[in-house]
Amino acid sequence: MLQPDALLAPSGETYHAVLSDDEAVLMSAEAGRYFGLNAVGIRVWELLVERPRTIADLSAAISDEFDVEASTCQTDVLAFVQSLIDNGVLHEVER
Repeated sequence: MLQPDALLAPSGETYHAVLSDDEAVLMSAEAGRYFGLNAVGIRVWELLVERPRTIADLSAAISDEFDVEASTCQTDVLAFVQSLIDNGVLHEVER
């Protein structure tokens, strides 16, 4: 189970294309899979592409930007990034 202080970064060759303000797709060349993203997913991805971030950092940024309660946001961000990890799109970075 991931912890809030887990440091995450994109894995391997992952491409993204923004289709509109609230829709984008990710494609993992390694996994051979596509993933649809909403506006929140797009922002999480943008933050991770900038530099590795912790779940706590991602949750705080999303909570502030989208006016979401912190505990709800962290639960949702954790589920989202765990799905991306499970599908080979993200990985935990050793410190």
